[in-house]
Amino acid sequence: MHILIISSIYPSENNLSKGIFIHDQALALEREGHKIGVLVSNYPHPKRVLKGNFSLRESIKFYEIDGMPVMNFIFLPIPLIHKPFTKIISGFYIRRYIKRYGKPDIIHAHFVWYGGIIAKIINEITRIPFVVTAHSSEHFRENISKYKYNETKLVLKNADQLISVSKFLGERLNTNYKIDQIDIMPNTVDTDIFTPLLMKIDKTKFYFTSIGRLIKSKRYDNLLIAFSSFSNLENIYLNIIGDGPERRNLEQLAIELGIEEQVIFHGFLNRPKVFGVLQQSNVLVSSSDLETFGVTLIEALSCGIPVLATRSGGPEEIINKTNGILVNNQDEHQLTEGLKKIYIDYQRFDPEKIRSECIKKYGYDKISNQLTKIYKKVILNT
Repeated sequence: MHILIISSIYPSENNLSKGIFIHDQALALEREGHKIGVLVSNYPHPKRVLKGNFSLRESIKFYEIDGMPVMNFIFLPIPLIHKPFTKIISGFYIRRYIKRYGKPDIIHAHFVWYGGIIAKIINEITRIPFVVTAHSSEHFRENISKYKYNETKLVLKNADQLISVSKFLGERLNTNYKIDQIDIMPNTVDTDIFTPLLMKIDKTKFYFTSIGRLIKSKRYDNLLIAFSSFSNLENIYLNIIGDGPERRNLEQLAIELGIEEQVIFHGFLNRPKVFGVLQQSNVLVSSSDLETFGVTLIEALSCGIPVLATRSGGPEEIINKTNGILVNNQDEHQLTEGLKKIYIDYQRFDPEKIRSECIKKYGYDKISNQLTKIYKKVILNT
């Protein structure tokens, strides 16, 4: 089967970590024997342009990753000019893609904005059926504009199949857009990369690790406060991997709490370096207010590492008594008790069992098989 993936984020030669979870799914499908191509829509957001984070050359570049062709193009989701511009540019690139690689059997768009919007337009031009996977927490925003709401609803209503990465997000989509035909399909994890370390280098130290953008909704402030309550144990450390607007505030908070020697701010790390830190860790921690899924959670589980997570939506569908502990979100006391409990009970977690369960639920074979069934159903019915 020839599958065309459309997404607004995807790994590039200059940033192999961006949208890596979508590439993981593409690799899973390729291993299943499917032919994969990728179109990436790049939006030159004014903030990115002003900060010098937008490159026109990179945004229209063709390249290959793991043998899969990737075509980048510019997308302008601006009312009035958006529809005619997107129709012209999408038509140009799909015709160019078909000329080079042949006509896809199906399109799989990731994110309604902007993959789903472009997939809908290409569907109108080519009649290639399309499915959309919803990932984003933006569907929980109460202040979404009428324009964006209507555009989103059009995409969801016209997709041949809608997929959600969690039941939590699927229920929200049904509530907001009255769509009940939603398949639940979690993200996948490369279990060949994320593997357990047979023996930790230093068993005298205990490492908690948290991974993500340093933004308010991730509640790293709560994590630091909770960690400080029992950081008097000299062998306990906290790795924080990621960067973002809250980094300076969090570093200052660590100093104020007197834990700056035990908290390591790594900043942004590429995937191999994230894996290196994760392998040396004892527990992964997620303190978010809202998570539609939790890719870092399944990466940790694939390494046989237990997870402490807040009840923030997606984690409730991933974490169980075998592989970790759940606590209420926005509750510093519960987070503190959770850290203490998982530290004390650490030996009860079986790394082999944690990894085995992860492979069964999130491994490449499992997810690619489920997606293939969805694709075949869609093609048969269109």
